[in-house]
Amino acid sequence: APTVNTFSSATSTPRNDSNASYSVVFSESVTGLASEDFENAGTATGCTFAVSGSGTTYTVTTSDCSDGTIQPRLKANSVTGSALDGPTSAATATTTITIDRVAPTASVTTATILATSNASVQSSETGTAYLVNETVTVTNLASITGASGDLWNSVAISTANSNTNLAASGLRSGTYKVYAVDAAGNLSAASTNTISIKPATPGTPDLDAASDLGTSNTDNNTADDTPTFTITSIESGTVVTLTATPASGSAVTCSFTATSTSGSCTFDPMPNGTYSIRAVQSGGGVNSDAGTALSNVVINKISISTPATPDLDASSDHGISNTDDITRDNTPTINVQGTFTGTAIVTATKSGSSPVTCTISSGACTLPFLSDGVWSVR
Repeated sequence: APTVNTFSSATSTPRNDSNASYSVVFSESVTGLASEDFENAGTATGCTFAVSGSGTTYTVTTSDCSDGTIQPRLKANSVTGSALDGPTSAATATTTITIDRVAPTASVTTATILATSNASVQSSETGTAYLVNETVTVTNLASITGASGDLWNSVAISTANSNTNLAASGLRSGTYKVYAVDAAGNLSAASTNTISIKPATPGTPDLDAASDLGTSNTDNNTADDTPTFTITSIESGTVVTLTATPASGSAVTCSFTATSTSGSCTFDPMPNGTYSIRAVQSGGGVNSDAGTALSNVVINKISISTPATPDLDASSDHGISNTDDITRDNTPTINVQGTFTGTAIVTATKSGSSPVTCTISSGACTLPFLSDGVWSVR
């Protein structure tokens, strides 16, 4: 009677479908092999079989099996050889394939970490865990592995339901969830918990030399009230915010989006005062720790306002009117209203004559001798 020489499968296991293929090789050419000649010796139920081939070699494929194990069995005396039916006893495949359609459960220990640290992840099954930025739309494994490399990392899970360190190195700042894939290829839902990867702490701001006006461009004392500060140790794509906190009064800020590991920011006009300047960067809605402050930055800009128009004092405006600026007084007194910064000087000019000046005191000054004629007073 014919016998079964080999009955095995190269189909991967475990798997999340029941499409398996087995090769059956007989000791001699046989006929009469049909799907009903097979049954499942494994734990999966509902399996159907399909047969193809001829002579000594046949292929048996399975489908429609429930979760469990597949191990086809050829019933005794199912085929006919050259003279006799066989095999004389049932022949069972040497390969067992496990069908698993149940996805694992993924979780992560909630934390805020740097990209130089690890996330602690867990999976209910062995396989692989993936730390994925929440901006990635995950529908299958390919949507994770096809995303930008700075949006996901992975680690093998060798022990189920156990904490495993997953490195955050190379990941951009933001909020991350964990997905798990088991050995059969089932993808879990996203973890309920999340972790936040925060940017590194920025460097200490430095007052740009071009903004450090005065006798020294390194003493952080300046007359520039719109100073520019440079900042290092930042992450491309983050929003960097510099906060200038005065010794008294309200803090002011300036921000920019980093395009490299260093950048600069110019403040809007700042009141005179002594400031402490500190930087923070934000990526994916997650803030870094505040960097070391640059202290004792002194802004001291002298603002000089335009004086009011001079007015000839009524006591110097002789003639029929004391408001017509026509007078016989050759040393007239000039009034100028307002508050002055520094020295306020009145200058009288006339075509063909040298300018004549006086210094204001208490809002007025008296010009030295003016020759007859028309003078412009400024």
